[in-house]
Amino acid sequence: MTEYKNRYGDIFTFEVNERGNIDWKGNFEWCRFGYEDNPKDLIMVDPSGGPYIEIGADMGLFGLEGKVVGFIPQEYGYELVIEPCEVCEGKTHHKLTCQNNPNKQPKIQVK
Repeated sequence: MTEYKNRYGDIFTFEVNERGNIDWKGNFEWCRFGYEDNPKDLIMVDPSGGPYIEIGADMGLFGLEGKVVGFIPQEYGYELVIEPCEVCEGKTHHKLTCQNNPNKQPKIQVK
């Protein structure tokens, strides 16, 4: 889990869930939203004081992997839908052996 403190001192947390998406929790009482045609299709969420997150946002800014491709409103805040890894059988987070994993571990050779 990663914590983010905005300019008003509100704490927001980001935690990878069982689906490989990210649960974004915090104070969303005062918040701006962006959408194109349908208000249910969010493209941006900006709680007062931040953090501003939009479609395409790189979650590396918060110490997590992936880019945001959608928002699912939840009781606790938002589930950030993360772009899946095509190399890793459609899973969000790379396996240690995935060529796209920035933390790729070399194979250990046993003699």
